[in-house]
Formats: sequence, structure tokens, C-alpha cells
Amino acid sequence: MLRNTRLLVFGSLFALAVAGGTLGFSLAEGHSLFDSFYFTIVTMSTVGYGDIHPWTPEGKLIAVALIFAGVGT
Repeated sequence: MLRNTRLLVFGSLFALAVAGGTLGFSLAEGHSLFDSFYFTIVTMSTVGYGDIHPWTPEGKLIAVALIFAGVGT
């Protein structure tokens, strides 16, 4: 039971981070939702291709938060 609860908690945190990152990048950087989703996944997985990167201070803060969220989950 405890294992399922942990999986649910971390899965929910991961989904929340993906949704927040996607929306945040879309609003802060002006990217489409698909590009923002792609950038969120690339950032959270710490791959960082470099094809899309944040330009605004808000976008950079979102990227830093997502790196910690990706490593943490």
C-alpha cells in the first residue's frame, strides 16, 4: 500500500511539474504548447539539446525549477 502511495505522489508531482512547465514556458517565452511541452521534457530529463532555450528571466527561473523537479522525481 505504501509503495502505491509513493508512486501516486511522485507521479502526481511529475505531472504537475510537466503541466506547470508547459504552461509557464508558453506564457513566459511565447512558445506554442507543443514546443513548451517538448522543452519541459528536455529540461526535466536534463538532456538539454539547446535547440530551444529560455530568453526571459522568467523562463530561466522556470527552467531552473524544472531541472530540480526532474532530478527530484
